[in-house]
Amino acid sequence: MAKPDTQHSVLVDSDALVAWFYAYDAHHARALAIFDRIRKQRLSTVVQSLVVAETATFLSHRQGQTLARQILAFASQLPVIHITEDLQQEALTLFASLEPQGTSIVTCANVVVARRFTIPLIFSFHEVYTKQFKLTVAA
Repeated sequence: MAKPDTQHSVLVDSDALVAWFYAYDAHHARALAIFDRIRKQRLSTVVQSLVVAETATFLSHRQGQTLARQILAFASQLPVIHITEDLQQEALTLFASLEPQGTSIVTCANVVVARRFTIPLIFSFHEVYTKQFKLTVAA
């Protein structure tokens, strides 16, 4: 996978990647439009390693290994921030501090990565990023 630059504009979450690659996803058309806008605005995108794993796993279950391999090939072209032991511990600490049910460790890792690397936007359809963590969503 490509190494991340020092500054990125958009952290891409699993649900955005799934929506982009999986034509039957409810957000597919919206994901295509947002990714097109990101490209036209020449915003730099990045993913974190847990998102790549989660997306490939989801697509494998939903559509099969062919689509999962496509996302892995695509991700190999992207800058990837690998979740180090330090980032993982911070994500687990954040996860353990949360009261509401349903937030994932991958979501917490995204929050930690966005904050640590000062990435101003996250591309996701999950409202938790704006409501609970006060992150700005790419739209």
